Amino acid sequence: MPNTNSIALNTIGVIRYSRLSTGLLLISLSLAGCAIQRPLTVTDRTDARYNCRGLFAQFDQLTTRLQARDFQTVSVHGFPYLRVDRLLATLAPDSHDESKFAAWVNHLRELDQSARRFEYANLPAAARNKLEQGTPGRGDVLNDIAQCGESLRLADLKTDESRQTLVRQAKVPDNYRTAQRVIGLYPLSALVVRASVSHWQRSVRRLFADSAAGKPPPLGVWLRYRPPGSPPVSESEVADILRISTDPLGIPIPTAAQLAALLTRHAPVWELDSVDDNDRPGRPYWGTQPWPQVDVTQPVIYTHVSYTRFGGHVLLQLNYTLWFAARTAENRLDILAGRLDGIHWRVTLGADGRPLLYDSIHPCGCYHLFFPGGSLRPIERPGLYHEPILVAQTAPSLSVTQRLRIRVSARSHYIQQILVDDQAESGKLYQFASYDMLRSLPIGSGDEHRSLFAAQGLVPGTQRGERWLLWPMGIPSPGAMRQWGTHATAFVGRRHFDEAFLIDRNFSAVSVSNP
Repeated sequence: MPNTNSIALNTIGVIRYSRLSTGLLLISLSLAGCAIQRPLTVTDRTDARYNCRGLFAQFDQLTTRLQARDFQTVSVHGFPYLRVDRLLATLAPDSHDESKFAAWVNHLRELDQSARRFEYANLPAAARNKLEQGTPGRGDVLNDIAQCGESLRLADLKTDESRQTLVRQAKVPDNYRTAQRVIGLYPLSALVVRASVSHWQRSVRRLFADSAAGKPPPLGVWLRYRPPGSPPVSESEVADILRISTDPLGIPIPTAAQLAALLTRHAPVWELDSVDDNDRPGRPYWGTQPWPQVDVTQPVIYTHVSYTRFGGHVLLQLNYTLWFAARTAENRLDILAGRLDGIHWRVTLGADGRPLLYDSIHPCGCYHLFFPGGSLRPIERPGLYHEPILVAQTAPSLSVTQRLRIRVSARSHYIQQILVDDQAESGKLYQFASYDMLRSLPIGSGDEHRSLFAAQGLVPGTQRGERWLLWPMGIPSPGAMRQWGTHATAFVGRRHFDEAFLIDRNFSAVSVSNP
């Protein structure tokens, strides 16, 4: 998404069932698959389906009512023990392929169990106790949820018909609201925004051209943040890791040690123009305020992996997110300023082990920039109701010992340039932390936890003034920070940061001869 200050100028007026017995598993195996589309239709309370589906229903009702629901993945309707993301929705295999289908369902199960761990941790103690009291053995709720999920899976997915039903239901809706677009006269308002997008993209290209001509003067001081060092990993070693670790669906799943090596290898150096603490990266936490704050005493970069599809392969993506306490207002009318800001940097690795593409957004889904390597060429897709992608700069080639440096402006936190880092220059070491930690943060010094993200994946208290101008584009609270999996990245048209075919639809491969 573009700089909406410039858009604003053009758009004003336009709008625990405890440990389950062996008997439960045996009963579950005999259940008919037709129950999957009508959960909780069994009225016999001694029936395993009733107890298991009842446990899932109670859990979901509590997490929804108490706002502990996790929005990173999507529940599959009729299959409460499964969740899906945009990649897996595109990888649904033929229901007769036992190996691939089992692997696919395993992934859906893992997504659900992962989300429920965070949701359970984020429930108040009284709600957790209620769930425990509601299970006959007063046992481990998450263990019961896991066992129930497995028993229902065995019962539900015995027939080809039920498997096909699952494939049809395993979809992820987009993050746009059509009703908003209708009310906001989208066919007209989108044309105004489309013109402003073009103007903003031209200004970004000029910014990168000027930065390439010389290092811009800082508003404050340039501060450098370096990743922890590690032995270099060669491209051939990376390619071997990716090839050997693939599962039946072709998804590369490195070991924890391999992944740590990859994340360290491709972690960038950050060069930040810093005026005050709002320009220093830190750790989000819940304090006494009704919105999250950021501790900048220790720089932290949050990491996780994702996947995309390109050239017939499922490619591994390394993600790095840094958070700032706020975006400082540049004037009294700055509609982009507000609490929390950040940068999300992503590295897509090709099957050959080389970086294929870099891209970035802010956690609002805004300012999507692409930095392709030499083996990609952008595809031109003209159209009044299509927002073109923005290729800000071609990514430089790196040797095995080199890494990228990302130069970022003060206040707005816009990326100004990416370049090969000068390893002779010093910098403060930053730490890695798992992005999943943000899905359940401690509240103060007590035992309660809360996700950084609330309803619809939005971060509370981070709404921006721009939302009043850009709501006709159909995006919930434009400019607000939001959770992975909910990033709409185009005002005109529909596009998401985690689309499985994002690269495939916007770039074509170019053969590159080796010197």
